[in-house]
Amino acid sequence: MAGGEARGQSAKAPPQVALALESVRLGPLFPSTSDMLTFGKLKWRRLKKNLGTDVVAKESRAVSSGMYYVSYIKLGDRLEEMKKQVKYYRGSLQRFPEEHEAKLESARGDLANAESYARQKAHNKSLQNRNIRHAIREFIRQQLQALRELSLQRGLMDTVGSEIITRKQSDRESRLIADFQHPVPSQATLIGIGFNAGGEARLSPCLLRPSGEQLTIIWRGKELHAEKAGNYHFLFEVPVIARKDDLIGITSPAGLNITYDPGVGDGRILDIVAAPGESLTARDFQDKGKRAYSFNMYGIIE
Repeated sequence: MAGGEARGQSAKAPPQVALALESVRLGPLFPSTSDMLTFGKLKWRRLKKNLGTDVVAKESRAVSSGMYYVSYIKLGDRLEEMKKQVKYYRGSLQRFPEEHEAKLESARGDLANAESYARQKAHNKSLQNRNIRHAIREFIRQQLQALRELSLQRGLMDTVGSEIITRKQSDRESRLIADFQHPVPSQATLIGIGFNAGGEARLSPCLLRPSGEQLTIIWRGKELHAEKAGNYHFLFEVPVIARKDDLIGITSPAGLNITYDPGVGDGRILDIVAAPGESLTARDFQDKGKRAYSFNMYGIIE
């Protein structure tokens, strides 16, 4: 009886009461629906016309409840799907730095390998070119050496200085000798030196260039060794370019031991070891009288 009265009251309740009863009836099915915007406004807004003008019948409530139930289930499924998508994309975003760093590290490794390969290839190419240049230069040097020796043997070279013969005396004390009697007549390419030693001797060829009263040592060759008395000829490692009026000379820290004839020539001596770039004057040389020292240089005079 009480239950019948409750049902009768619900059926005859005014629209506002029906709205409240509908909310109460759906509450147990969806406990959180009373807090949802969709249930509180959209659903009942859709049924507002019926609720505002007439008593809602049981069928209308059943239909509206069923429509809302279906919509709510679809909304819940869509929400779950979106949660899964958010979780997936969130995981992707978390993995992205690691994957990006791995790819970046791989790219760095590839770049380092490429740079190493390029450097090695450039080094090999440079080494190959260097070897080729060395081989060509060595071949040219050998050919020039052979040409110089042949020209020297055939007497084809021009000479600057005194004749290479054994002379009367030997100078064992002087450190520098310059031939003032035989300056270079014009520009020349000098390739070697000849001298007569009075015994064992160690000496270096040199060139002096006059400028006003100054004489500057413009070149000094490597030390040459004569083991005993006699005539010697040495080829320079590199040809030397001499200018007009340059003076040929020889120098040694231990005494030259070059033979000479007194009373002739104009070979002057100085008790110093000539260093390239050093400046002297003609007055610095000692006046020992006329001397013709047995040495000369040879090459091609223009």
